[in-house]
Amino acid sequence: MVILFGGEKGGTGKTTLATNLAAFLATQNLDVLLLDIDPQGSAATWANLRWRYSLRPQIPCAQANGDVAQAIWQHNRKHPYIVVDAGGGNTAELQSALRAADVFCMPIKPSQLDLWTVQRMDELRAQTLGVNADLETCAVLSMVPADPKLNEAGHAVTALQDFPGIQVAPVLIQDRKAYRDAARAGKSVAEIGDPRAAREILRLASFLFGVE
Repeated sequence: MVILFGGEKGGTGKTTLATNLAAFLATQNLDVLLLDIDPQGSAATWANLRWRYSLRPQIPCAQANGDVAQAIWQHNRKHPYIVVDAGGGNTAELQSALRAADVFCMPIKPSQLDLWTVQRMDELRAQTLGVNADLETCAVLSMVPADPKLNEAGHAVTALQDFPGIQVAPVLIQDRKAYRDAARAGKSVAEIGDPRAAREILRLASFLFGVE
């Protein structure tokens, strides 16, 4: 299974979710590869920290650019799970990766600026169906403010209903310091012992992979 994290805007939590999900799969003794196709290389840096600090389980990580679909197909022969971090922007790498992905996952902050980008990503999704008819697309509300009175997530869910080809994941990823602390240490939020953030990742993994 190939799950691709991408979207037009940067800073929405794509690398955060990709690394935490890769760590979750690895702790379930599932063979997962983290594939970093973002020129910034943040996911690869995170994986290198795990190697440097001798953290277990080790998570294999590779980097690719350009026509990355071929690299994804080759890696998928060895690894049944591939988590791809595409970074932000409608790049050549993102367009290529969509041809090889099973699931296109778009982390979206519950703000109007982010919601304005969904239309263009939905158009890209529809175009990709011509070459990858089995592609599924979902949106994950990410970096959600903790104050429930703001109800920004509720407004975003309502706005996303205008895009029937995009399923909204039934989990809110809140803006928690734990995600930043875990990234600095090369760990997942479960590994640093934050139960609320860990439950969010567990719910997202259950939705995406059907694992408990």
